[in-house]
This record gives sequence, C-alpha cells and structure tokens, in this order.
Amino acid sequence: MADPRPAHPGLSGPRPDPADGDPVVGLVRAFARSTGLDLDDAVPLASVWQALVEAGDPAPGLSFAVWAAPAAIGGPLLPLLSNSPDLVTLLGQLCRYHPLFGREQITLEISRRGAVLEVRSPDGGQAHPDTVDACFGLLCRVLDRLTDPCPAPSRIRLRRNGSAPSAGYRELFGAPEFGADADQCSFATPDLSTPIAGADPILLRLVQPYAERQLAGQAQSWTARVSRAISERLDGNEHAEEPLPTVTEVARSLAVSPRSLQLYLQAESTSYSALLDSLQRDRSLALLAADDQLLTTVARRVGFSTSAAFARAVRRWTGSSPSAYREQHRREV
Repeated sequence: MADPRPAHPGLSGPRPDPADGDPVVGLVRAFARSTGLDLDDAVPLASVWQALVEAGDPAPGLSFAVWAAPAAIGGPLLPLLSNSPDLVTLLGQLCRYHPLFGREQITLEISRRGAVLEVRSPDGGQAHPDTVDACFGLLCRVLDRLTDPCPAPSRIRLRRNGSAPSAGYRELFGAPEFGADADQCSFATPDLSTPIAGADPILLRLVQPYAERQLAGQAQSWTARVSRAISERLDGNEHAEEPLPTVTEVARSLAVSPRSLQLYLQAESTSYSALLDSLQRDRSLALLAADDQLLTTVARRVGFSTSAAFARAVRRWTGSSPSAYREQHRREV
C-alpha cells in the first residue's frame, strides 16, 4: 500500500532502497555511496558510520541529516507527522510510530517543564552517537519545514564527547551539551503548542488505522512471521504439490531483503533453514500419525521431491523410517 497521502509540500528528496530491510540503514548506505564509498549491502550501520569518519567526515550523522532531510522519513510516519495539529502531538506520533521506520527506541516524557525525547539502541542501551546525531538532526530539519516559526530545542544532551567540530552542531542544535548521561532533545512547554502548517486532521484520522495495523504486524517476532509464511505454503500443499518457499520469496513477502531477514532471525537465535526444518518435521510427523496416506503423498505435501529424501529426514528426526514411525505411533495409541 502506498503512502496514504503525498509528501508535505517541501518534503522531497532521497528515499531509501526498498530492498533494504531497515529503511534507516538503507538510506545511510545510500548516503555513504553518494560520497563515493563502495559498501556491501550487508555492512552494518555502525560500520557505515565508521567508514564515513575514516573518509574524512568527523560528524557523519549531521551530514546525513542535511543530505536526507526531510524525505528520509518514509512510509506512514511522514503523513502522521505532517498532519499532526501541533508540536506535542507530532512528538507523540514520532515516538509511537517510529518503529515503522527505524529500530532505535525513542521515548517521550512530558511534564510541566516541557517534553524530552530520548534515543536508545534497539536493546535499550546506548545508541550509536552518529545515529543519535542523525535522529535529532532529521527532527530539527523536519520541524523547520513544518512550522513557522520553528521551535528550536531548548536543550540537547549528547553522550558523545565534544571532540567533533562544533560548527554543524551549533547550526542544527544551538549549544548542545556533550558528555551527558543520556541522548535527549528537549522542548519548552510554550513551544509544544506550535501549530503544524498545513496539517489536515481528516487525513491524520485516515492514516492512523493503517499505521496501527502495521505496528500490530511488527509486534510479532521475525521467527513467528517467517514460520507463518512457511506454514501457509505447507497448508497449500494439501491438494496440490508446490515447492517450498525460498528465503528470497519469504523475504519479499515480508518486504525485507534476504540478507536482512537472515540477520533478524540470527538475532533471535535461529535461521531460515532451522525454521523450515522444524516446520517440516512437525507437519511430517503429524501426517504420518494421523492417516494412512501413501508415504510418497506425505513426502510431497511437506515439500520433499523424493521419497528417499523424506525417509532420510524422518530418520534424522526420529531415528526410524517413516513406516516404522507410523507403526510405532499406532501401537502407542
């Protein structure tokens, strides 16, 4: 489904490659390539930042924010921000729906003194300093396009030390505090009511249900999502033989690259081949125990091209041949 509305006037520019699983990582890689760096698609984000530093950019997160803003915010997140009625609503939308765009954690705390955004890594730890710079830089650039007058952050606190040149930081952030115990961007209470120019409340109500559905889908682990995709193909083999889905096919159906999908599964201590083998095992043993179908039929239904391959798999799973396993199950029942 395409974005429910076109970009806000003035919000145009580079977009991430859809083949990249994480839009932020894909866009940063595109930025690095625009500077002349030749990077493999599998290079992690931290290594991309390091390559940019080694190439002579002391603050690549800020450079990225200037290069990419504000069209870097893709999917439904940009319509949600640009149609928020005021700054405080925009900040709330950013925190809730940021997982649709990037993996870092963004939290929002509102008090009588104002609002404080904090950026952490996906596991809740310290985020990469260049990722923090990029995040806060993008936010400031977007606000500059969406508000008039633009509410400048009342305070920027950064964990990174102050060894990087300060000119870029002063331009975007004013006078940030380096060496802080958290990465935070604050706005004063009077600025929270700043209106968003051109915001359409009707479009906002249209976009939010779509974004909520996407969030609900992301709430599932990658293991669960991949398992469901494989199971659906196995279910389709009941009456007609179909080849098992490849990792490329499943990745395409989940809108990520095969490499990204493998990395996501690795982070959950599994792999595509392990999930496929586990689902084939469960389905095979259930079919052997449930009915008297020919072993060749059972083999085809669970994705094996030959009875010999099916027999080897069953022996690996159970230590018995398919017929012996079926007979043993009947005796136990």
